[in-house]
Amino acid sequence: MKLCIVAHAPLASALKAVVQEITGTVNLLSVDLFGDQSPEVLSKEIAKMHEAAALETWVYFVDLLGGSPMQGLLPIFLKEDVRVIAGVNLPMLLAALKWRTREDVDQWLKHADNYGIKEISSSVKAAHAKIQVGAGDTNARD
Repeated sequence: MKLCIVAHAPLASALKAVVQEITGTVNLLSVDLFGDQSPEVLSKEIAKMHEAAALETWVYFVDLLGGSPMQGLLPIFLKEDVRVIAGVNLPMLLAALKWRTREDVDQWLKHADNYGIKEISSSVKAAHAKIQVGAGDTNARD
């Protein structure tokens, strides 16, 4: 199974570098889409990657649902054994790598997706709680 981050530059390569720093994992691909590139250029680059591992299942993590990087994946998504998860973040990637040995691809991807959402939600709740505590604390304003 091949895992690849596809995002607006430099997000894909930056996320890959952070994941490698944390986990030591090198079995993760990344493709950055620069502002002067079209989704068609990305489609050609992805097609070349697929030629090298045509029989593999591919999982793509994209930054935005419907964004240019995801549009570049559409021709391949419609033809190949491909999964796409939008809204990539670091907790999602770390969870995906941790649980990728599970046989049911869709199940572990769902888990990774949920973990990425949970981490965002937990951070927002923690920040909101801190703001609420600070707002009611009259000593904090002195």
